[in-house]
Amino acid sequence: MAFVTLTHFLSAFRTSLAKVEQSDGFAVSELKVEVPAILSQKGLEVLLEVPNPEAGITPDPAYLARLTMSFSALPPGAELTGPGGAPVDPWKALYSGTTESLYGIHARSSGDVHAVGKLGVLLWSPDGETFGPASDATGERLHALWGSGAGELCAVGANGLILRCPKPGGAWAPVASTTNVSLNGITGTGSGLMYAVGDAGTLLQSISSGTAWQPLPGPSKTHPLHAVWSSSNGRAHIVGGAGTIVSKTGDHFQPTASGTSRDLFGVWGSGPNDVYVVGAGGKILHSTDGLQWTAQPSGTTENLYAVWGSGPGDVYAVGRGGTILHTSDGGTTWKLQKSGTTEALHAISGTGPGEVWIAGAAGTLLRRTSAAA
Repeated sequence: MAFVTLTHFLSAFRTSLAKVEQSDGFAVSELKVEVPAILSQKGLEVLLEVPNPEAGITPDPAYLARLTMSFSALPPGAELTGPGGAPVDPWKALYSGTTESLYGIHARSSGDVHAVGKLGVLLWSPDGETFGPASDATGERLHALWGSGAGELCAVGANGLILRCPKPGGAWAPVASTTNVSLNGITGTGSGLMYAVGDAGTLLQSISSGTAWQPLPGPSKTHPLHAVWSSSNGRAHIVGGAGTIVSKTGDHFQPTASGTSRDLFGVWGSGPNDVYVVGAGGKILHSTDGLQWTAQPSGTTENLYAVWGSGPGDVYAVGRGGTILHTSDGGTTWKLQKSGTTEALHAISGTGPGEVWIAGAAGTLLRRTSAAA
């Protein structure tokens, strides 16, 4: 694999900047550089942040924008490294347009990415980079969303709220949910069957791509249910408070022993026999049969709120304090990645190894456009 050093880009940037200094008649005393991502087609963007305070010049935003340089694309297969060969993590911070916390994100393609959050914030991106309001905010907190194709995109939130969007970038409209408890998670099979879960053991089902919902008998009303995941064949797993795991076997949902009393917040699988669960205190559980769960060493004590992968050899877990973990060996080892933020990361979604998005507190949005090492 070819490597391109950060030093090379800084040198090119300073050369370009010197020309601007000469033409505008002032100096730049401090150069602050951000390396947000490896952009496979667009190259690397380096931003100038701090002008010389002694010059008494405060450039307006348009001037600073003029000093934003975009360099040529990296060679095919190249990976960016810093001085001395240190790796530069390719997570890029995106502008969300909000400071409200984002709790859910879902990517159906690189040109159809939605995020939801506090105060009913609904965002949509048609290119995976620029996000804007997808609809007027409902005021109700939105916790999660899921969709597989046109006509199957739904979001859930506080007070039993379910919203449905009929097409990419379309208007969201409420759907009757039959409950007024907080709904925390949603998933589907891609063939019209969808599940939503919430507080007090609430479990809802739709067989009409989210246009109508019916309650299902839950195995317990003791603990809140935080997240749900389903394989394409309809086998589903639900996680919740105090180590709760509920699995669908046949036509019924039954509790399975998790081996922990920690709150569990996220669940995802590459298939019915390869499922991951994450939770409080850095807890990670893995199952190869959907019935028995084995703890894996995460290397962190931070709460983990969500898990997602593009396949069995490419799985991420995200959580408090900007934590991003990645495994490429089935969870035998989890490696910490630099996120560039200390905000809590609540949700993760993607379309493949090189297209991954993360949403979190204070409007945080991150994107990765290269496969993890």
